[in-house]
Amino acid sequence: MKPGRVLGVLFNVVGATTLILWTIVAVSHIILRRRAQRAGSVTRAPMWGFPYTSYLALVMLAVIVALSATNAPTRTQLLATFATAVVIAVFCRVFAKPTNNDGRKDSGTSLTMPA
Repeated sequence: MKPGRVLGVLFNVVGATTLILWTIVAVSHIILRRRAQRAGSVTRAPMWGFPYTSYLALVMLAVIVALSATNAPTRTQLLATFATAVVIAVFCRVFAKPTNNDGRKDSGTSLTMPA
């Protein structure tokens, strides 16, 4: 790889990784906030416009991915980053340790969050 292209490739990798990270954050927020609402938990810092703002964020991330897929060099880095994320997710799923019904690892200890 030419030295002049290294910086561009690094920016693409960082950008694609950021897209994955924010997608995970938005999806986790939707899932966990709904779970907390069903349990009757009160949120200390409620987000304005939930769940619409989270869905809007996901739509905006999808638009960025779609636009990135139209550029050949960006598309290559985007696909490579997504493939790496999928491999890591599969690896974690296959080799994950068993958990209790509440999602905590079965270590024999119980940790609770303060109210």
